[in-house]
Amino acid sequence: MLKMLNCFFFISSLCISFVMSELCIDPLGVEDGTISDEQLSASSEYSFWHGAHRGRLNTKADSLAAGAWCSKTNDQNQWIQVDLGKLHKVHGVITQGRNNTHNLLQWVTSYEIFYSVDGNLFQPIRNSDFQVTKFEGNSDQDTAVTNIFPDPVYAQFARIHPVDLHGHICLRFEVLGCSKELCIDPLGVEDGTIPDEQLSASSESSNRCGAHHGRLNTEAEAGAWCSKTSDQYQWIQVDLGKLHKVQGVITQGRNEHSLQWVTSYEIFYSVDGNLFQPIRKSDCQVTRFVGNSDQDTNVTNIFPDPVYAQFVRIHPVDWHRHISLRFEVLGCSKAFYRYRCMYKQVLMTTIALYCDYNLRRYYKSLDHLAIEFNNVLSGNNIEYNVGVELGEEQVGFIDGYSTNDNSNICNSN
Repeated sequence: MLKMLNCFFFISSLCISFVMSELCIDPLGVEDGTISDEQLSASSEYSFWHGAHRGRLNTKADSLAAGAWCSKTNDQNQWIQVDLGKLHKVHGVITQGRNNTHNLLQWVTSYEIFYSVDGNLFQPIRNSDFQVTKFEGNSDQDTAVTNIFPDPVYAQFARIHPVDLHGHICLRFEVLGCSKELCIDPLGVEDGTIPDEQLSASSESSNRCGAHHGRLNTEAEAGAWCSKTSDQYQWIQVDLGKLHKVQGVITQGRNEHSLQWVTSYEIFYSVDGNLFQPIRKSDCQVTRFVGNSDQDTNVTNIFPDPVYAQFVRIHPVDWHRHISLRFEVLGCSKAFYRYRCMYKQVLMTTIALYCDYNLRRYYKSLDHLAIEFNNVLSGNNIEYNVGVELGEEQVGFIDGYSTNDNSNICNSN
């Protein structure tokens, strides 16, 4: 019999998530000047003295310059943007109206946020229904209003698009998040490190459209993997050969005269090629990623949180004309520690998880493991016992991985 850690917790669904990372809501340098003036830009400015460089949080008006960024015109095409210099995990923004001594009542009352990893392709912050999130803005000149995103995003560029205004579009802001060293190296699909035999698909319209033609920037043959049929059951998959810490993917459409690409998709991943789990958001809803809108533009999506996987599978959800796709997987190789969790239904709203600790050399002892889980799950209604032996009552299992920085389980059964 194996010694096990017995973790009981009460939930209203079968979705369970452990997250060992804390919410990062540190200012990222707009207000304090860490971000240079050259890294602030805008769609337009009323004058130089109303430029994007005046859009820093808590900027004060003076005899020459305005106490905010102010656009030249009031329309739906205005924005102010910051280049954070590198990828950050971004959690939210703080905004203010225009500070002045002339009783000019000008501020933004609602706005949308767009973000980008490269400054070219921008995506909006969306809610769980995949609708663009409209954030409530300001109702006076100087009160700082903080908005936290439904889920954090990885971005180098953050752009605020005013939607509604009072008086004139004028705004000061700060971005909240944390610096995090990201492994976003290509894992070998494009450059051929991954052999053809490790690429597979649900179907292919012909050998010219096989999975081996789904490599990023492929131009040979049909110029992409193309499924035999266009329906909700298609996928393309890579076997990375070993476990990697996977952070995201890059996709393209079909490089040919045919106007074919995938406009949205879901990602599933596996440690063994048998049991696949979807990438989920913090509320445990399956993440739908925005895909392509033309044949050749690279679209990069970074996952809400990294996953440990050997197999990565892209499931198209929506497409233009036909399911055709090229891709690369982003991440890094990193040491990890395996665990297996057995579970069973105890009551209608109770799940018992039995977590095997034997394979994890990272933990010095079972007591250390119990402390780690207690730290992770603090605040949830949990009881745990050390040294409980596993009987024959379990009815299923889920696999996961633990590292020094995070642990994540979502049971999708």
